[in-house]
Amino acid sequence: MTSKKKQVKIISHHDYIRAWADEEIEKGLPIANINTNCPLLTLMDFPEYEDLCLERVEMIMENFDRTKEDGLQHNTTGATKDTITPYPELIWADTIFMTVLFLGKMGITYNKQEWIEEAIYQVLLHVKYLLDRETGLFYHAWDFDKSSNFGANFWCRGNSWLTMGLPLFIEMMNDNLPHHTKKHLVHIYQNQVDELLKIRDPEELLWHTVLDDPSSYIEASGSAGILTGIYMGLRAGLLNGDHYRQSCDDSMVQLINYINEQGTVEGVSAGTIIGHNKEHYKNIIIKPMAYGQAMMLCALVQYLNSRHL
Repeated sequence: MTSKKKQVKIISHHDYIRAWADEEIEKGLPIANINTNCPLLTLMDFPEYEDLCLERVEMIMENFDRTKEDGLQHNTTGATKDTITPYPELIWADTIFMTVLFLGKMGITYNKQEWIEEAIYQVLLHVKYLLDRETGLFYHAWDFDKSSNFGANFWCRGNSWLTMGLPLFIEMMNDNLPHHTKKHLVHIYQNQVDELLKIRDPEELLWHTVLDDPSSYIEASGSAGILTGIYMGLRAGLLNGDHYRQSCDDSMVQLINYINEQGTVEGVSAGTIIGHNKEHYKNIIIKPMAYGQAMMLCALVQYLNSRHL
């Protein structure tokens, strides 16, 4: 009896990224907005995408809509990739990860002080208006017109963008951050992490989609992002104490249960716009999403990297 082995073609992750990017460019990129900048954080490391990245950073600096106090207004892709859904005078928790990391990295790479300073300013502005001083957690958004955080909801995935984004930003900017600014951001990050560990579900050891509402469902993508960010902080020396690593390791045991036999990450909330109350977030449907896969991969990579600390 002859057995047939399935042939699997293995390519490098660099080749995979190039193939994906080239396919997306050939199809036609979506109109530039806050969220569509995120892939450029990686693509800027490939020489063939240099012109695309330089063009985009100029758009961010010169053409993107701004709020009062010169914040980056969080416009998103509309009903089609060629349209925009504007959110006038709103800044969102997502923006630091989606756009500001790219802006800062471009500034360092091309020695553009204006881009570096703008990235630092945007981080400080978003922290100023999204941080809840009582808990150390972050609200989903701020409306400059209404001077409001809407329902003052602590959305899990929104917080995770900052749990990941802050240590990445601090480590990436390094000496480009003034000492007092770095100290300020490190304490903000540490306070958020400490509060997140306090409020994770005591049985599942993961986080609810509304962080402080145990009646809301456990959300896998945000939980993965939070664990990713804590592992990043450990690697960067921003967190001290064995309990951080042990807490993350315990949570990872639970998180991988959300990967089904086909490799699909379950328990992921679909795209989420601003809500005025907790019910809005609790009623967001659960479905497989690309960012759910990506955030799970990030958590797994950071877990494996942590074995070598």
